[in-house]
Amino acid sequence: MLLRILLIFVVAGIVTVFTSKLSNIEIKDIVILSIVVAPLCILQRSLMELRRDTMNTGSIFFGQHTGLFQWFYRLSAIALIIGLIFYGKENGIWTTLILFFVSMVVQSAFYVFLKLFVGGEVFLLPILVVGLILFFTVVL
Repeated sequence: MLLRILLIFVVAGIVTVFTSKLSNIEIKDIVILSIVVAPLCILQRSLMELRRDTMNTGSIFFGQHTGLFQWFYRLSAIALIIGLIFYGKENGIWTTLILFFVSMVVQSAFYVFLKLFVGGEVFLLPILVVGLILFFTVVL
């Protein structure tokens, strides 16, 4: 299993470097946006599965405070969209679209890592907050 994760990280790194060289997007922009998107994807999936009752996450806190997690997810998604709008105004729409699509591919490595090694959805919140802070301070 760890070999698969390592392979996914290697492929994500190759995609990041190749895209960075091809489109003049900095590597840190792709990595930081991927760090923001991965916890958002996990939260969205957990919330959807909890709504459909197809998964027991094992987190009692997540099950009892679903509304709080939904609020935090929506607020983070809105902050990300606002950040991407500012990034698009500064760098152009095509650069922003390339950045977003590449980071969606690269975030799969972070997604797998977080899904396996993070204990529950509660621990995703600090990672998401740090990622958003990095996105707004370093990337923009």
